[in-house]
Amino acid sequence: FNGVTDTHPTKREFYSLAAQVAGFAVPEFECGNDSTNYKIVSNTKVKQALGFSFKHDDLLGYLR
Repeated sequence: FNGVTDTHPTKREFYSLAAQVAGFAVPEFECGNDSTNYKIVSNTKVKQALGFSFKHDDLLGYLR
């Protein structure tokens, strides 16, 4: 089973928000570095098989 949120933010979105929340400078990213060739990990099996629900299903919403 995978313990991941329902949302799939990009690295840019996640690290920019995490830096802001922690009071750090927002990291700089190279243009065009948000690859669209990536794998999305799903939490569907754990929710269906065990009736599991996550406390925080939106990672970015949790950080805010």
